[in-house]
Amino acid sequence: MNEGHAVFLTLAMLKDLGGDEALVRSKCMFTTHTPVAAGHDKFNYDLASKVLGGYLPGNIRQLAGEDLLNTTVLALNLSRSANGVSQLHGEISRLMFPGFDIGHVTNGVHHLSWTGPDFKELYDKYIPAWRQNPQLLGDISVIPDSDIVETKRKAKKRLISYINSVSAAGFTDELLTICFARRAAAYKRSTLVFSDLEFLFNLSYDRVQFVFAGKAHPYDEPGKELIRQIVNTGKQYEKQLRLVFVPNYNIWVAGLMTSGADVWLNTPRRPREASGTSGMKVCFNGGVNMSVLDGWWREACNNRINGWAIGDDEDQSDETAAADLYQDLEDMVTTYYANPRQWLSIMRRSISDLTPQFNTHRMVLEYFHKYYK
Repeated sequence: MNEGHAVFLTLAMLKDLGGDEALVRSKCMFTTHTPVAAGHDKFNYDLASKVLGGYLPGNIRQLAGEDLLNTTVLALNLSRSANGVSQLHGEISRLMFPGFDIGHVTNGVHHLSWTGPDFKELYDKYIPAWRQNPQLLGDISVIPDSDIVETKRKAKKRLISYINSVSAAGFTDELLTICFARRAAAYKRSTLVFSDLEFLFNLSYDRVQFVFAGKAHPYDEPGKELIRQIVNTGKQYEKQLRLVFVPNYNIWVAGLMTSGADVWLNTPRRPREASGTSGMKVCFNGGVNMSVLDGWWREACNNRINGWAIGDDEDQSDETAAADLYQDLEDMVTTYYANPRQWLSIMRRSISDLTPQFNTHRMVLEYFHKYYK
């Protein structure tokens, strides 16, 4: 069961199996996906009784919570195993639901879906078995520097061409390109980078271009407002800031962005990002992550070796996080332009350190050995 929404199947099983909780438990495994309380559904028992009727066992309050039917508690009580989707998320889940044994399996991405055509061609040439075994990308020493640089240039050019075709932004593949594409939700802090616009103007113009994309939930007004702020900032400061918001975000646009980005920016309020996967996708395409140490990135980041870490304080204010972000941005921009050999080393380490681990091959095998056997 992925998240508590599926948990009512356990009640149907209980009824079918004559109320044998142990037997139901032996057949069920549970994965939680959110460290935010609002993501765990709770219903009053009058409503549950009205909707579910005879499917509610007599001890439902012992299984699902005394005052409200908590779908996550019910799932935890009727599953033989439970896990979060990153190491940190496992820790947070155990704090949220004390007394339950909750482990973790960190998410991964499907490498053949998220490696762009240019890097597929590169890996096919030098590491042909990577398609069957992405762990082989841990050793990319056989790939010449010049081929990695040229492949990244082609992937980036593909992204920039699309951006210019839909926005007339006049972007160029000569500049450091930072991408941010997320569901527009307040905790993801998509506008954090605009906290000190003067600093950003001085740092970035004629050196950095920002590409934003994403959608908000139809009923998420704060999320919609974040998108409006990004679009308005781009229009208001078009002479001081190279910024575009790409419309109609979809899986195809996501593929263009994750393959073409030089840098993937992620600024959530820790610890609200359970895992995150978009940053994993850029690694297969020679991209570099700059992220708060939340979700998968806390496990993956070797700061300034395979990417950049923004702060390391769970209680960090937005102001402090923004200051850390600007410090990292300044270092990143300097590295990109003044030390291309170091930049290439970071690109290489992003591929070799991260792609062998954060893929679905490893993830599924870990689920199998930890929980499914």
